[in-house]
Amino acid sequence: MKILARAMSLALCGSAIAVVEMPAAFAQVSQAQTTETITVVGSRRANASATDTPVPVDVIPMSKVAEQGGTFDLAQTLQYISPSFNSTRQTGADNADLIDSAALRGLGSDQTLVLVNGKRRHTTALVNLFGARNRGNTGTDLNAIPMLAIDTVQVLRDGAAAQYGSDAIAGVIDIVLKKRPGCEAVAGYGQYSAGDGKNYLASAYCGLQVGEKGVIAVTAEFLDRGRSNRAEADNPRIIGDTKVRNETLYVNGDLPTSDTAAVYFTLGGQKRDASSAAFARGGIGSDDIPSRNAAAMYPDGFVPFINGDIDASNYVLGKSPGYALLQATVRGTVKLRFMAGLACYVADAVGRSTAPHVQAQLGDLIAQVEVANGLLHAAARDVVINRREGGSLRALAAALWVFIPQTQKQAVEVIRQVGGSGLIMTPTAQDFHNPEIAPYLEKYLQGKNLQAQARVQLFKLAWDMLGEQFGSRQLQYEWFYAGDPLFTRSRFYRSPAVAHYKAMVDCALGNTDSAKRDKS
Repeated sequence: MKILARAMSLALCGSAIAVVEMPAAFAQVSQAQTTETITVVGSRRANASATDTPVPVDVIPMSKVAEQGGTFDLAQTLQYISPSFNSTRQTGADNADLIDSAALRGLGSDQTLVLVNGKRRHTTALVNLFGARNRGNTGTDLNAIPMLAIDTVQVLRDGAAAQYGSDAIAGVIDIVLKKRPGCEAVAGYGQYSAGDGKNYLASAYCGLQVGEKGVIAVTAEFLDRGRSNRAEADNPRIIGDTKVRNETLYVNGDLPTSDTAAVYFTLGGQKRDASSAAFARGGIGSDDIPSRNAAAMYPDGFVPFINGDIDASNYVLGKSPGYALLQATVRGTVKLRFMAGLACYVADAVGRSTAPHVQAQLGDLIAQVEVANGLLHAAARDVVINRREGGSLRALAAALWVFIPQTQKQAVEVIRQVGGSGLIMTPTAQDFHNPEIAPYLEKYLQGKNLQAQARVQLFKLAWDMLGEQFGSRQLQYEWFYAGDPLFTRSRFYRSPAVAHYKAMVDCALGNTDSAKRDKS
């Protein structure tokens, strides 16, 4: 099939598409369900951290934070919730005062990848200079997104360059916007105890249902943050918060175009009027006259202000389903074939491929890979039919979201059990050139019908796929490719196929509509 050959070529060439497109058959809108609540007395943290995953992930629901939190912007809110998040309001740093850049783990702000609904968020056009924090960096302005528009914020508190690239060295922040029917509004006021820095907030969200499954969500926000000053009385400088006035509008949603396809979009815009106090210029008797001040104009000195009119806008428009899901399924299937071959070679090297229980493990893994091959061909057929006349993409979604991640975990476990401690007892190439220990390595590290250097090379490859950073991140990437694995699997329970399967049981039990009418 041409489409399968094209997708196979993309996978073998190393192409990786990290965009998850969800077929409309499984993209039904649903309310988040809370299965468990854990309250820690005396803790200020309001989020739940998944610490049992290979890397720590914070999943922060924003509904209560947006309605009851003491801060009005996203950057400062995350500052008090996520332990590795940093966003410091600057003063006296020129244009850097106008934008609060986000950063993780104390690294530069351009080393933190920010996603909105899984898509990369653009960075600002400002390069931090002079005495600014993040000097030489360009960051992402989180305060351009209204808090009431956000459903959850997911923070990956570890480097993720293997999956996303060098801009994710510090970590990843994924901002998931609301897409549910209903309206809500928030109004707020606050100030510092000194009486300055007055904040006014007015924000409203409204989600409109379009048809049976479509949703258009609109969020509007007005934020007015007053200037504050913590300089000493005899200091002409102004040290404190920048004066900011934000007017923000966000629109996002999903609109089904057929039973199996939908258009998704995110549109956002903000107009920001900000004023930042620069370094003060001294008056008569200071070194600033005549270089930076004129005695006739400002004999007592003055404070210059940097006024910025910032217009920010972004949009994302896409259609699902497409070929990205099929390409990702091809990539995952090819990787499973490689892992199965690696497991068989490791078993041969240690002389355990003749053991019945090892053969059973390897045979089960190979059977799972063959099932993945069948799902891949069925998925390619589904895509062809869908593009021509519409139809279901169940085989494609089941393979990519459930079967491939589970089978890859199985392959990793089989290689670990068969390889044992030999996976980590691997000398370097220099050790084989050491005349003192090379004879012992050749004698004790040889495999069955395999020389020592060839065996070490094989086991190093296996360790790269299992234990090293590359392998562990690849496993994490596949397992969370479509988001939370439990939530992803729950979509199948809500799919139309369930009604069809139940109907078969009803038919066997005589619970059909005709049978009910006969009984009545």
